[in-house]
Amino acid sequence: MQLQKAVDDLNWKHGLKVEVGTNVHLGTVAEGDFGPDDDQHHDVVGSAVNHLFLMGGGAGIRISEPVYRRLPNDRRAAWSKRRPPAAHTLSRPR
Repeated sequence: MQLQKAVDDLNWKHGLKVEVGTNVHLGTVAEGDFGPDDDQHHDVVGSAVNHLFLMGGGAGIRISEPVYRRLPNDRRAAWSKRRPPAAHTLSRPR
């Protein structure tokens, strides 16, 4: 959120239109060099990667349900694996 505020300040100061977008999710991934010896590529794979993709893109900070659940709040709804991934957008600091 500090990065978002800094970009907003630069936009205002220099008349720019730059936006920051990021997704935050907790999950298990495998990272490494995959493929046959003569054609290996470095990659990150796993359900957490797929979850981040499904959260969408664009400007703003989106957090997944597992991240949301770690925030201090006793009034959250139940999480269901059968629903599409929830994405919560954080407000920009002022």
